[in-house]
Amino acid sequence: MAVLVSLMVIAASSPLVALLLRAAWVTLSCYWLTPMRIRRAMAAQGVRGPPPRPLVGNLREVSALVARATADDMPSLSHDIVGRLMPHYVLWSGTYGKLFVYLYGSEPRLCLTDTALIKEFLSSKYAHATGKSWLQRQGTKHFIGGGLLMANGARWSHQRHVVAPAFMADKLKARDEGNK
Repeated sequence: MAVLVSLMVIAASSPLVALLLRAAWVTLSCYWLTPMRIRRAMAAQGVRGPPPRPLVGNLREVSALVARATADDMPSLSHDIVGRLMPHYVLWSGTYGKLFVYLYGSEPRLCLTDTALIKEFLSSKYAHATGKSWLQRQGTKHFIGGGLLMANGARWSHQRHVVAPAFMADKLKARDEGNK
């Protein structure tokens, strides 16, 4: 408590120190305290996951598992590539069950493998919680842009309504007959 009071006295005497303390607090809150608060809330509901590291979360483990899984060529042609592209998902779903949470940097990611839970989550009841995260959108915008694949909310709905007529059954049949 005495340390906190002395920091407040120092901060009040110097605007630069106050600014630096504020920046440190915001950084700590954003990259560690908020993700840990979310993990505690999830753990209270029975959702567990791998222990994260400060600032990077579980990124080290994810990248190490992906590097190990993709180090060699695939031994045979197979459509089951989840274990190769997302080995962390396979490992942690085996360890923590059908519902687990991990930190991708400071962003908590909830993973579901139970089809009933997925169906419930994607229902309109939870529509506000679905969509692509800011991190996903920023990481892919240079490759695939902001089209239907990465749109959220009203933009996604608008783009879907624009493209939907092109995929109606009669138009697909006409297109297929034209290719014969």
